Amino acid sequence: MNKTTKICFTITGEIVQKTSRELMMEDKWEQALNLIKDSLVGISIEQSISVLNGENQLTGDSNIGVNLIPEEPSQELEEYKENLIKHYAGRVKLPKSDLWFVPYAVIRCVMERDIGGPSIWKQREILLRPDKFNDGFRHGIVHDRSDWAYQRAMYYANNPMSDRAYSFNRKNESGMYTVLFKVCPSRPFWMKSIKGAEEALNEFLDNGLYLHKIPEEVFVQDDDGKIIPKSVFDDHHVNYNKEDSKDNTDLLESLVPPELKHISSDIIKGVTGSHDDSSPVEVDTSFQMMSGYILRNGDFYGCGYMAHPYLARRILIHVFNENLDSDKGKEIDTEKEADKRGWVRVQRSATKDIAFHKTNKLTQSQIDTLFEFVKKHCHITTEFQNFLGNDRMGLMILSPKTEDFE
Repeated sequence: MNKTTKICFTITGEIVQKTSRELMMEDKWEQALNLIKDSLVGISIEQSISVLNGENQLTGDSNIGVNLIPEEPSQELEEYKENLIKHYAGRVKLPKSDLWFVPYAVIRCVMERDIGGPSIWKQREILLRPDKFNDGFRHGIVHDRSDWAYQRAMYYANNPMSDRAYSFNRKNESGMYTVLFKVCPSRPFWMKSIKGAEEALNEFLDNGLYLHKIPEEVFVQDDDGKIIPKSVFDDHHVNYNKEDSKDNTDLLESLVPPELKHISSDIIKGVTGSHDDSSPVEVDTSFQMMSGYILRNGDFYGCGYMAHPYLARRILIHVFNENLDSDKGKEIDTEKEADKRGWVRVQRSATKDIAFHKTNKLTQSQIDTLFEFVKKHCHITTEFQNFLGNDRMGLMILSPKTEDFE
C-alpha cells in the first residue's frame, strides 16, 4: 500500500522579492516578472514591475497574506536600483535586426599599437580632421573614409559576423567616435525606450559605464617631463617619408606590437610599407603573419590589419605584373580583384579569432596551405574541414591557439 506524505511550506514575500531581483540582474527579467505574478494571486503586472524596480516591497507570507507596500529607503535598495539601471543601460534594437545590442568598445585614432604604422597615416590624417569629414561620414557620403573606419572597427570586433560599428560625435568631446556594439540580451519592456545607436551610447556613458578602448594606449614621458600618449610622442619625433621607406626598417619595426616582434624584418617592411608600391612582396612560408592572402597556387602573403587592399595591390604589381598606373589599372578595386581571382582572405582580429573568407572553390594547393596555417595557429574543427571541401563562397572563424598570444 502506497503511503502519501503531506509536505507543508510557506512562501514569504521576502524570498519572492529577493529571487526575482536576482533574476533581473541575470538578464532573466521575463522569469522575474512571471515569478511574482505566478506566486501571488491577484497581483497586477504594474505592481509586479514596481517590485522589480525597487519602488515597492513584498512583506508577509502565504499563511497570513503577502502585502505590497512602499519600500523604505536603504543603502541596499539604492545600490540595487543603481546597479539595475547600469545593467540594462545602452541596450538598443538597431535597424534591420531583431537583435538587441549594447556598446562595448571605442575605436581610437590610429596609434603606434596598430600594426601598419606609417602605412595608414593617410587615413589617420583624415580621422583627425572631423571638422572636414564628419557630416559626410555620418551620412555615408565619404565612402572611402566610412568604409575604412568600418573595416578597421570590424578587425577589432569580438565577433565580426554579428557586431555593429557606428561613428558619431559625442557632445562636449572633440573628434569622432567609432563605437562597436555587440549582441546582448533584451531590455525589459517597461524601461525607457532607446532609439538609435547614439542615444544608446549616451545612456551607456551617462550612467558611468566605460567602453573598452581599442587599441590600448601606451603613455610615455616627453622631453619636458609631461606624461603623454606614446602615439603623440611618436608624431613629434618620427617623420615618415615614402621615398625613404627602404631606409626605415628600424622605425617600422618600432611600430609593431610586442607580440609580433618575432616577425622577420623583411616581412615587417613589406607590411608596414604597404602604401609604397615599390615594396616587394614575399611568400610567408612559415606563417609568421596571421593576416594576408592565399593565392590559387597556395602561396601565402602576410599583411597587417586593414592592409589587405595594399597587399593585394603589391601582389598584382609584383607577382602578376599588372600595370595599376594605367587608366585601366587605376579603375581596379584591389580587394574585389583579389576576390574575383579566388584568393583566400585571412584576417586576424584584435580579439584573437582568425577569419577565413573564400569566394570560389578552393584549389588543392590552397587547401594544403590553409590546413598547414590552421594547424599552426588554430584549433581544427569539423566545420573547418567542411569549409575546405564545399564549393560555395564562405566565411569561417576559428579560435587561435593560446600560445600564439602569450
